[in-house]
Amino acid sequence: MIPNGLKIAGAAALVCLLGYFLPWITADVILIKLSINGWQSTFGLNIMGTNIGGNFLLVLVLLAPFAAGYLVVRSFLKGGALDRDLDGFGLMGLGVVVTLLLIGVSSKLGSGISPLAGLGFGWVLCLLAAIAMAAGGFLNYQQLTKRR
Repeated sequence: MIPNGLKIAGAAALVCLLGYFLPWITADVILIKLSINGWQSTFGLNIMGTNIGGNFLLVLVLLAPFAAGYLVVRSFLKGGALDRDLDGFGLMGLGVVVTLLLIGVSSKLGSGISPLAGLGFGWVLCLLAAIAMAAGGFLNYQQLTKRR
């Protein structure tokens, strides 16, 4: 039987990875609509000779779903439950770190484009998925403490 916390954390890791391909920054500049996804905002986007984005802290946001997925798969191989406190804390920590990074760099993402730039759906999806990863880790930690 798969615990609910693992289901939540695993689904959140996949959603966070999907959110990386969706628009993170949207801007309307005169008649041009610009949309930059998570990959472009992390590694930079060259538009008309200017490098927009290139925030390498977001590489950690990219790596977090892979780390959460590793913890979830490892727990499936162990019988569907996180049997160590460290795994539950790991999922909680990944969710919290990603949430803080996304909030911390949100003001810098659109600053190179235009004052009319705003955060897109992909950024919001990654933020919600990071919160869900932390919640899944907390639910798994609660399940471990109930067993004892």
